[in-house]
Amino acid sequence: MKVIYTVLIALLITTTSSFAQELQAGSEVAELQSQVRNLSIMVEQIRKNQMVMARQMGLVKPQAILPGEPVPLSGATYIGDKDAKVVIMEFTDLQCPFCQTFSLEIFPQLKKAYIDNNQLLFVNRQNPITHHAQARVAAKYLLCAAEQNKFEEAKKAIFTKGDLVKEERFTGIDVIAGLDQSNLQACLADDVKLENQINADIQLGLRIGVASTPTMLVGIQNNQNLVEWVKVEGTKPFEYYAELIDNLLKQISD
Repeated sequence: MKVIYTVLIALLITTTSSFAQELQAGSEVAELQSQVRNLSIMVEQIRKNQMVMARQMGLVKPQAILPGEPVPLSGATYIGDKDAKVVIMEFTDLQCPFCQTFSLEIFPQLKKAYIDNNQLLFVNRQNPITHHAQARVAAKYLLCAAEQNKFEEAKKAIFTKGDLVKEERFTGIDVIAGLDQSNLQACLADDVKLENQINADIQLGLRIGVASTPTMLVGIQNNQNLVEWVKVEGTKPFEYYAELIDNLLKQISD
């Protein structure tokens, strides 16, 4: 009997040891699987970050949006009735002299003739050119002014006070000085948000084929997209835009 007990104890010890080894092996496998999953997540995040950096550096060409294909309106700054069917989307540089001409001479006529009576929605996107040294920081001040519902006034003031823009004396511009300065500084401090918005506008412009400023897309709004648009490059007289807008309004009403 003693021999039998001895054999049984030996078998129990062997079985327990084997089971423990299996549990340990199973635990190690689970740990390795968890590590592999975490590494996969890290690698994917690194890949996404590299793609973002490559796009920002111009190393990756974004997928083109062909003429007439939907262009998103989301993320832009608006002037006018958001439900207006005809849209002008502007890509501008705040130190571009031709953009200045459009903003100070052509835009007021468009506003009086079409925007104020809810026939036209004006959509702005920033497209600062690298050799205009202060255009990017000016765009940040403009976007922050927009957060205080002073986009239109600030844009006009920035184009009017180009000398102050060159000196980066933005608080010397009356509209900027009149903003809530605490909110303005908080907005400017969130540089990542501002950079992302400007870069998104630039990337969209690249997809459309924006090669100079000002560039306008004139078309019809449909489901928060601009469709059936034509691209207008450079400064054109009010009458040029009026003809495009009138034709679109007629097309919509037919």
